[in-house]
Amino acid sequence: MTIPFSVKATGEVEQRSLGEFSYVKIISASLPFQISFDGNTFQAVNQNDYLQTSAPRTNVFCRALNGQASAFTIKVSKSPFTGQDTTQSNAPTSLIGNLGIADNAAAAGGLPACDGNGYLQVTAGMALLIPGNNNGHRRQSVTFTVSAASAVALRVNDSNGAGHMIIALGEKIQLVTDGDLRIGGVGGTCSVMVGQIFLNN
Repeated sequence: MTIPFSVKATGEVEQRSLGEFSYVKIISASLPFQISFDGNTFQAVNQNDYLQTSAPRTNVFCRALNGQASAFTIKVSKSPFTGQDTTQSNAPTSLIGNLGIADNAAAAGGLPACDGNGYLQVTAGMALLIPGNNNGHRRQSVTFTVSAASAVALRVNDSNGAGHMIIALGEKIQLVTDGDLRIGGVGGTCSVMVGQIFLNN
């Protein structure tokens, strides 16, 4: 069974009940994180780590490591994994920050201004498009970092304006998705950084 997960930088424990298992493989991870099988004893893990529990388990508990949010995928099994089970492609990637908008840039061409601290100024009615594709390269993940000094929180919608989530002031959220997104301030102008990782192939 393969399960996508994410943990917040604020440290809340994410728990999943997965049915009985004894073997765990970290298939992918944007950053190291902590994992536990009893909710009490946590250990740091990263992509490609392979674990065997001391006895059959049914629950997985995960939380951030060093205050850093992470998105990851784990695989659990009752029996040891084969080589094929644990294969993971490490495709080369590239990073694009703030849609390529420079610090201290003025709003232009439908794009928001960017302040001197690197925060885009996204208004409530902007519905700014965050494309999941860049010159034919598919996005792997996108990270939204809302300034603690922002006037308002950030709203994130899918490309149709539905399925929204709210990211509070001072929060940093990473989404593993290649879908188009739209963002806007919640009732005002939000100060937010947008970091995207795109696959090179």
